[in-house]
Amino acid sequence: MTSEQSHQLFLVDEANKKSYTLTVSLEEYEKASIDPDYGGILLVEHLKAGRAIRMEDIQIQDNCIGESCNDENVPVNHQSDQPFRAENVGIEDEPLDVSCHKNRLDTHQKDQESTAYNWKEDETFLLIECYRKEGIHLLVRKPDISAALQKCVSTFNSILLEKKGKTVPFSKCSSKIDSLKRIYREKLDLKNKSGGASITWTYFEVISQEILEKLLVAMERKIPYFST
Repeated sequence: MTSEQSHQLFLVDEANKKSYTLTVSLEEYEKASIDPDYGGILLVEHLKAGRAIRMEDIQIQDNCIGESCNDENVPVNHQSDQPFRAENVGIEDEPLDVSCHKNRLDTHQKDQESTAYNWKEDETFLLIECYRKEGIHLLVRKPDISAALQKCVSTFNSILLEKKGKTVPFSKCSSKIDSLKRIYREKLDLKNKSGGASITWTYFEVISQEILEKLLVAMERKIPYFST
């Protein structure tokens, strides 16, 4: 990002009395302005990547004081009676408090883990493509499958976050891949039993191509092919 494209986003971790400044794109800045939870996601990502600059520990007043952390405790813009967003603060202004929203984000992630995810067709194709790029894991020992799957899901979520501003829990991605494999086997078995009749399942051809590519690689390298 150039200096003209980048924006400074100030966030506060009230629980730990720490504030951070993030260098983000205009799109990220605007999204954090209307979605505080997204600000929490950006903070976690930048902390993991070492890109979050921690400012001096600060003393915060009137921010989530008391026994609970809810909407009533979030500082408000008294002109609009709305919680402060990134758009309300500048370089010289008070940082945005996201501590309450981080708690909501954690709860939201737990809810995602316990509920079914509604996969969109483009998301499924993206997951298959990311999986295909790590496909070598089907040709080697099972301990390597887990590492490749982790990398596949990480790549998938990075792209999905950039395109749609969201991620899918690892367990949901893993279950989706298992489901695709299971359905593919069922469709393939049906195709064989019907004398090679065409299959209309959306993902049949792309998975068939993926399996064929892996099989050819296995034959070239003389590696035992494990179908999982």
